[in-house]
Amino acid sequence: KLKFAATEFRGYTDEESTKKKIITDVFKKGDRYFRSGDLLRVDEEGFAYFVDRIGDTFRCKGENVSTAEVADVLGAAEGIEEVTVIGVRVPPHDGQFGLAAVVPQGEFDPVAFFRAAQELPSYAQPRFVRVLKSIDKTGTFKVQKNELRRDGIDPNAASGPLYFLGEDRYIPFNEELRSKVESGEARL
Repeated sequence: KLKFAATEFRGYTDEESTKKKIITDVFKKGDRYFRSGDLLRVDEEGFAYFVDRIGDTFRCKGENVSTAEVADVLGAAEGIEEVTVIGVRVPPHDGQFGLAAVVPQGEFDPVAFFRAAQELPSYAQPRFVRVLKSIDKTGTFKVQKNELRRDGIDPNAASGPLYFLGEDRYIPFNEELRSKVESGEARL
């Protein structure tokens, strides 16, 4: 039986935010746990290892997609310096679809990136790619995904050009294509 020395989480200044992070009655009546959003693995000697962020997944076409696993595959693509992945909502479609934010080494090659994405199951292939000059991070090197989520699939967002998954390459995504995607005329 593993035991961890820990102090009690006393909460945020906002009581509602605190309530969202505390879960109770998990293993026995009256227990309380702080839900950090981190997934850890504990080995046979009791050492805990960080695995991933629980929130860094999205559901696409009935499948759970790990953004970290998708980013690992796409990070090996030719001409890609850095990549991060998020799930974005595309009204009126259910679930989320992958958006990869990439920093290319030079010019973005939509054909080479398409080939790399083909190594993933179809539901995990990013439907959108945003090309950036850099990916914002915190002082502890955690990727800042909030701006990417805010920009979503807006082709006019200032953060960088947007591409859409085509038949044999990623193609530039514009307002006309956005209308087709949102109306269901263009297939996701």
